[in-house]
Amino acid sequence: MNTLASTTTTPARPRGSGGGYMHGLDILRVIASTAGVYVHTANWFAVNKREFSLNGVVRTVVAEPLHLNPHLSFTDVTIFMVISGMVVTHVADRERPGQFLLRRFGRIIPLLVVVLLATALLINLGVFRAETRQTSLSFLDILTGVTLAGFFTTPTVILVGVTWTLLLQITFYSYVAATMPLLRRRPWLPSAVAAVLVCATLSVASGPQTEPVHRIGVIAAFITLIFIGQLITLVRSGKVSIAVGSAIGATHFGLFVWADKLGGYAYAGGGMVRTAFLAILLILVVMYLNGPITKSAFVKAWSARTYAIYLIHPVVIYPTLAALAPKIGNMPALLVALVLTAAVTEVLHRYLEMAVHQRIRRWEKQRSK
Repeated sequence: MNTLASTTTTPARPRGSGGGYMHGLDILRVIASTAGVYVHTANWFAVNKREFSLNGVVRTVVAEPLHLNPHLSFTDVTIFMVISGMVVTHVADRERPGQFLLRRFGRIIPLLVVVLLATALLINLGVFRAETRQTSLSFLDILTGVTLAGFFTTPTVILVGVTWTLLLQITFYSYVAATMPLLRRRPWLPSAVAAVLVCATLSVASGPQTEPVHRIGVIAAFITLIFIGQLITLVRSGKVSIAVGSAIGATHFGLFVWADKLGGYAYAGGGMVRTAFLAILLILVVMYLNGPITKSAFVKAWSARTYAIYLIHPVVIYPTLAALAPKIGNMPALLVALVLTAAVTEVLHRYLEMAVHQRIRRWEKQRSK
């Protein structure tokens, strides 16, 4: 998934050169969420050795000619992470550090906790299997899984695989809040310092390591994409020159390539770097779109729900396919799974995600009186 996460965690969008909102980011979120659902659906069919005709078309038309992974893995993550860096940098310019963290965490944490608690229940009922293959969970497993601490334990406890990108988001939010004064006075400096920190972390975390150290290396490897998004916003706003922004951005992408060469951090196959590069090019083109489709209420509504889609779609689609595909066929089962995903997404977005967001905004208004 706005994730991982995602970029949908804040409704604000960087302004375009004409002063209006960058509606192209909405269509990019739609593309990313569609790619994420496709990737995980295609993986499910492949793992369960069931035919998925769309996968053959995508592989022949897109993946093989461009030398990407067969299921286009990592397309969604790249788009979401880069957009996250763009949007979060934009809102950070007009929020205080405490306010910034409250709004960001208030948008991602409640929905994350509810989805993971529901997932834990499904695992213990035998309906769903954890990403780390547990078929039953103790209270401690649930606690570490819901708090994401399970990513750092041995053995790991990961309830829903896509939540690994939330570690990147949480790290980036915290870094932005800590460096907000620098971001306003010397906008280029936080991303430059981050490149140094990433380089040092990858140097320490490469090779065989304990799970916590390895996970920190994973965060360092992929957070580079978020900083590329930050630099795009800073260059577009005129706060950083094209030359400086391009140089620091190229450094971050070089660190990403280096992490891929080191090995041990990639979960998306051998075409990850090419996929990320092409996805960034796609962002640089599509973010300028300003047509009627891009501005449509449908695209805007879908864009606003992409964080919920990102979190919940594996939890709904996998059990539904497992239960129905052998009985009614692959495509009818997938259609049911997608309808259920849309329904659950709407409930989570309307009655949890936005309800918490509105409660925080009301609390802020009352406090400011």
